[in-house]
Amino acid sequence: MGRLEALDANYSAADSEFAKAIEIDPALSDIHYYTGMSRLKQTRFSEAADEFRKEIQQNPQHARAQYHLGFVLASMGQVDEAVKQYEQTMRLDPLYAEAYYELGKIRLQQGRTADAIELLEKGVQLSPNKSYGYYQLSQAYRKAGKESASEQAMSRYRELKAKERGTSP
Repeated sequence: MGRLEALDANYSAADSEFAKAIEIDPALSDIHYYTGMSRLKQTRFSEAADEFRKEIQQNPQHARAQYHLGFVLASMGQVDEAVKQYEQTMRLDPLYAEAYYELGKIRLQQGRTADAIELLEKGVQLSPNKSYGYYQLSQAYRKAGKESASEQAMSRYRELKAKERGTSP
């Protein structure tokens, strides 16, 4: 029921259902992950982080919980801890494109342009139909002085963005 409520964006109701499920079986697979996702959607980052940590404690191989813990930590400004979570996510699931993207964004902000390019290229390779990856990659190329590559990435970004909006580029 909690997942259904969350799908309908009824996060308070979802939280209530998840709490009932935890009361019945606190070791229920994915329950803390879904509770964390509900809290994340409500921008209750600290509570979301607590839930993701509980899920990881029960299942250290839970790549999605690792990734989302990194995301909320980054949202709370805990960048070093977020980096560790994204790196762990990539170790657990080398095909998790969003982890490469988010870590690439951080590396770009840190001025580690070559690292950012490598990560962002891997992210768009793994998820070639996501516009946001190309946008960040364009910025990284531009920062590295690779104008032609930057323009190509920006062109792909615009093309995908137009598809998302249902318009022509």
